[in-house]
Amino acid sequence: MVQHSDEFDALRMLVDALRPFDDDVRTRLLRWAEEILALAKPVKAAARAAAAEPKAARRRGRRKRRAKGRKAAAAPAAVAAATPAPAVTGVPGSIQAFMAQKKPRSDVQFAAAVAYYFRHAAPPGQRKDDINGEDLQRAAQESGRGKFQNPNQTLNNTRRLGYLDKGKERGSFRINAAGEKLIDTILPQGGGRVRATGARKKTPARRAARKVAHEAAAKEK
Repeated sequence: MVQHSDEFDALRMLVDALRPFDDDVRTRLLRWAEEILALAKPVKAAARAAAAEPKAARRRGRRKRRAKGRKAAAAPAAVAAATPAPAVTGVPGSIQAFMAQKKPRSDVQFAAAVAYYFRHAAPPGQRKDDINGEDLQRAAQESGRGKFQNPNQTLNNTRRLGYLDKGKERGSFRINAAGEKLIDTILPQGGGRVRATGARKKTPARRAARKVAHEAAAKEK
């Protein structure tokens, strides 16, 4: 192989070698020479790509495993969010089951529902016409409602709104026609947990219940 100490000598030799040929042949020869001289570059690039492939594969594997782990961790939470909590309905015939069906939304509605339950819906051995503050408090606790601050006051409020009448004994009350109509035809009204509160806003449902009570009282007169 001839050694050239000067780049211009090599260029001069290349030009002299190409001079006899026309332009198309010169172009083709230059392209071939370029391709031949560039053979080493693709080989090196392929070698580098082959060496890098295991690392890339390992990175892809790690990413897949991490993504799979995140999906597995998120799956129980998604299932829990999609699965509704079971409704507490109680034993059939119990006060808890009755309240779960009627869904009273106020203290007054709850008291009327308790009086209705003991007169018409309780098991035969537990039925009675009149209830008192202790009956109301016990019914609230058994149905999961919570305790009343003053159950006797709640019963008196229910009577003043026209859903209860006074019972035979002092401090006792019984459901009347307006209260029975409230429980039979108006409840449930969409449900919701009953809260023991002092002052309550007049909702459309409550206004409708009061209207029913007044109509029933007018018919009785």
